[in-house]
Amino acid sequence: MTRLLAILCALLAADASSARNPRGVARPAATGTCASGPATVPGTWVNISPAGSNYTTTYGIAAMEIDPSNTAVLYAAADQNGLWKSTNCGTSWTLLGTPPAVAASPGNSYTTPYLDSPIAIRVDPSDSTHLVATQGVRGTSLGFWVSHNGGATWTMPTAFYTLAGSTTTNDVTQMAVDPTNFNHIIVGSHSTWVGLGNAGVMETTDGGTTWTAHAPVMSWSSGSLAINFLYDPATGQGNSQTWLVGDWTSNGMWKTTNSGASWTQVTTYSGSHGGGSLNYTPSGTVYAGSTPYPVYSNDNGNTWAQVNGSGLANSYYYVVAGDGTTLYTMESSPIIGGYITTCFLVTPESTGTTSAWTSYQSCAQTFNNGPFFMKYDPSNRIMYSASWGAGLLALKVL
Repeated sequence: MTRLLAILCALLAADASSARNPRGVARPAATGTCASGPATVPGTWVNISPAGSNYTTTYGIAAMEIDPSNTAVLYAAADQNGLWKSTNCGTSWTLLGTPPAVAASPGNSYTTPYLDSPIAIRVDPSDSTHLVATQGVRGTSLGFWVSHNGGATWTMPTAFYTLAGSTTTNDVTQMAVDPTNFNHIIVGSHSTWVGLGNAGVMETTDGGTTWTAHAPVMSWSSGSLAINFLYDPATGQGNSQTWLVGDWTSNGMWKTTNSGASWTQVTTYSGSHGGGSLNYTPSGTVYAGSTPYPVYSNDNGNTWAQVNGSGLANSYYYVVAGDGTTLYTMESSPIIGGYITTCFLVTPESTGTTSAWTSYQSCAQTFNNGPFFMKYDPSNRIMYSASWGAGLLALKVL
């Protein structure tokens, strides 16, 4: 009996030493504190953009990522100005690789040290040196890339190049990673596929070694689809075969439960042009960007309704993000030179589908564009916003 109790205590201690990510998947507890980083004043948005990212003269900061194993490590994808890394919560940044870019066309080389205009970046929760990235629209390094040395060099898988040249395209934008399997990735396109007037979904289940092209529904638009997994282990919804595609035109959103073998149109509300991530609340409601208002679903994407409570302008929204207590959103648009001078809007997460939205901190801070991507770091209580030409913003949550 004493031995059994000892074993039980050891197991409980081991379980206590691990943490769960927001998707509910067990992993080692994250390290990294941002107590001395820029975002230390609760309630104040701080611009932590890399000094060399030139975000005000381009389309700005397209995306960011937090290393799940060390939350002091951040990545910022700067339009036309490379991929940047910070190891101190955004206090200082280092450009990964050395411009000018080595030509990334696999006709010359499958490897490059520099992604000059990345769109999305993800870090493997079990291996911080393993990164994946996409680039589309602009630059010399279009395609899907893999790094096994923390972003020092990048390799385009041969199978991706082959598929892109024969069937799909290397002009890729949004990327979604299976919350339970980092090697399972779906990718969307900015350009049409070979011989088609639109684009579908590319999928890899082995980190990029092999690929499958899932044909588009004929009514889908020319590209720039919002692509996500409708899969949230924390609330027990969906699985790795359940995806959502948001067409940015009036063709609306489409759901598959069999990895693209068949699709069902679930709403005529549009997706976000070029991307837009989903946000699940603890109660199971999922939010998505749309126009003229954000949208939400209480049945994991089978039906959708507009979040058009008072306080929201008729506009364009890419994302609704939550910190467990509060939901955040803001008008946004991918243009150069500013969009509309306004501020972040908030509402209680518990009643976000029905309650009014109010200006954060009475609109004490305004920005000339809103977020393309937002992500919350619960360990340091920091909300990050990749806000196009407004830059990379960080908020210490109250």
